[in-house]
Amino acid sequence: MGSEKSTAEKIADELLRASSNEDEQRASGPEQSEKHPFPKKVFEANQKIFDENDVADTAYILSSGAVDIRIGTLGDTPRLLTTIKVGDVFGELALLEERSHNAAAITTERSEVLEIPRKEFLNRLGASDLVMKTVVVHLSRRLSETTIELEELRKARWDG
Repeated sequence: MGSEKSTAEKIADELLRASSNEDEQRASGPEQSEKHPFPKKVFEANQKIFDENDVADTAYILSSGAVDIRIGTLGDTPRLLTTIKVGDVFGELALLEERSHNAAAITTERSEVLEIPRKEFLNRLGASDLVMKTVVVHLSRRLSETTIELEELRKARWDG
């Protein structure tokens, strides 16, 4: 049972396949696809995708490699919050909350991402069912609050 994929992983796989199919369609002829393909971008190891306090204008889906999400990169004590795995989305919270990034995203190996521009991200969210939009907004708020609480606990433990 451990090898069974989660719903999130299945959705990410489907999106990555759709993006690959759109690349093949563009290469095979000039006809436009009705879907909006997301641009792909490659980053080398130890390269910043975005930094703390950068304006959030893109959400990302990791299609290969690995990315660390770190806080404190502008100071003397950077800390790892999490490592993004293939199929994971990152950078979306800042878009949803209309703020700059609270953390940095740094590749740990050569990595490829799909970039979802702010306008496309918000258009697709806006086209979603009202219940799903409410769930997404609620989950993002809960995740932000939990991240803040976790960091406060880490600071207290680190300083105490």
